[in-house]
Amino acid sequence: KITTLTPNTFAGLGSVRYLYLDDNQITALAPNTFAGLGIMMYLSLRNNKITTLTPNTFAGLGSVRYLYLDDNQITALAPNTFAGLGIMMYLSLRNNKITTLTP
Repeated sequence: KITTLTPNTFAGLGSVRYLYLDDNQITALAPNTFAGLGIMMYLSLRNNKITTLTPNTFAGLGSVRYLYLDDNQITALAPNTFAGLGIMMYLSLRNNKITTLTP
């Protein structure tokens, strides 16, 4: 079970289009965790223990169309959390504990 993802974890894997990190124990995502995955289209982080998404968490993922964050422990969404996700078509945040949305 994966518990931690550090910045630039996926550097050098620029050809990845689909990334499934479901059913792990990930608690947080740092800015630039996904740097270098510029052509990725699908990212799934379902069923982890993510509580916080910081600004620019998904920076550099301009090609992601589908982002799944279901079944985590997310309580708030900070401004610019999804900055850089220019062509995203689908975002799923089901079964979280979101109580705060900051403009």
